[in-house]
Amino acid sequence: MNDTGAVAAFVAHWRDTGGSELANTQSFINGLCDLLGVEKPHGLVFDDLPHPLIKGASRRLARVRLP
Repeated sequence: MNDTGAVAAFVAHWRDTGGSELANTQSFINGLCDLLGVEKPHGLVFDDLPHPLIKGASRRLARVRLP
């Protein structure tokens, strides 16, 4: 990450994005990961969680049928 031009471009891009931080979070994090040269985050799947109550709850919710 020795490219000051890339850093400046990133800052310039995000400086004036306004007050919708929550809406921009994923794009910002992905862009920051690209800038830093690190892997982007992966989505979490409930069955990947180690706690058995959470696993059971996600399986029960998967079987719920809405009218």
